[in-house]
Amino acid sequence: MLTVAKAGKVLIAMAMSLALILPYTVYAKSYELPISPAIEIIRNRTKLKKEGIKNQELQFTKTDFTNLLGEHTDHVTILTLPENGSLSFMGAAIEKGATISVHDLERLSYVPDNTPSKSICFSFKNSVLSDKSSLECVIEIKSEDK
Repeated sequence: MLTVAKAGKVLIAMAMSLALILPYTVYAKSYELPISPAIEIIRNRTKLKKEGIKNQELQFTKTDFTNLLGEHTDHVTILTLPENGSLSFMGAAIEKGATISVHDLERLSYVPDNTPSKSICFSFKNSVLSDKSSLECVIEIKSEDK
C-alpha cells in the first residue's frame, strides 16, 4: 500500500532526478512562491558554492565537484567564464570549453581581478550533461577584514 509518506519520498526522488533536466523553478502566479519545497532543495543542490576572500586566489578541490556531480564523474567542461577575474589551470588562464580531468581539479583556481565583486559565477558540466543542462558555480567574495 502506498502511504502519504512513501508517495512524498517518491515525488522528491523523481524531482531530484529531474534537477539536471529542469534547471528552473516553476512559480505559482499569484504568490511567487515555489510550488514544491522539493524544487527549492534541488535548485540548491545543483550549484557549487564557494567562499573567497577579496583579492585572493581561490583554489578548487576534486571534492567540490564530485560532491555535486557524483564520484563517477571523469571530467568537467567549463561552459561559461566568470565576468570578473579568470579561471586558471596550473597558472595559465583557461578558456570557455576547456575540459579538465576530475583528477586535475585540484589545479583549477579562480583568480580575481581589480573589479569589486560580491559574487562571481561560471557554469560547467560533466560528461553526461548536455550544454543546455549546465550547473553553476557561485563564489561569494568576502572582504579581507571580515
